[in-house]
Amino acid sequence: MNPFFIASLPRSRTAWLANFLTYQESFCYHEPMNKTKLQDYPFLLRKPCKKYVGISDSMNSLVMDQLIDLFPDARIVVIWRDVAQVEASLNRLGMPCPGLIKKIAKELDRIVGAYEPLVVEYDAFDPAAIWDYLMPEIPLDYARLDMLNEFNVTVPPTIIRAKGEELMVNAGELLWPLVQ
Repeated sequence: MNPFFIASLPRSRTAWLANFLTYQESFCYHEPMNKTKLQDYPFLLRKPCKKYVGISDSMNSLVMDQLIDLFPDARIVVIWRDVAQVEASLNRLGMPCPGLIKKIAKELDRIVGAYEPLVVEYDAFDPAAIWDYLMPEIPLDYARLDMLNEFNVTVPPTIIRAKGEELMVNAGELLWPLVQ
């Protein structure tokens, strides 16, 4: 198994990427942290029995060091989106959280310096480059990519809020110092 992690600010296409990266010999979870503890990730990533298994979650940025301790050979992709755009998107959903967004952005900067991940700019989003970086042995199905590009995978704000609350309950001891 070749593990990978997608880290980003919220509202930066992590749900779309999880769908895109779940194909053939690859499986990608979207936001499992709200249901699974980090110490259970080795089991979680072995479960799909695929050659490439990963997690696409904006919260990955807050626990990347622990993820790399568990999976030292993991590949990392950082999707970078302008903080003001993210805050505006969250405000439209009625979910302002500027403190958390700034902390995630700071962690993303640190991850880029510490781990040298593939960095993809949100405004120049290139799923083919992500695919080639994570799974160089599997040719990209461009017809499937064209089809997926037509889909807007979005999570309704009520689900986002519920996931956030559940995440704080299940992983609060881990995340609470980061969101204060």
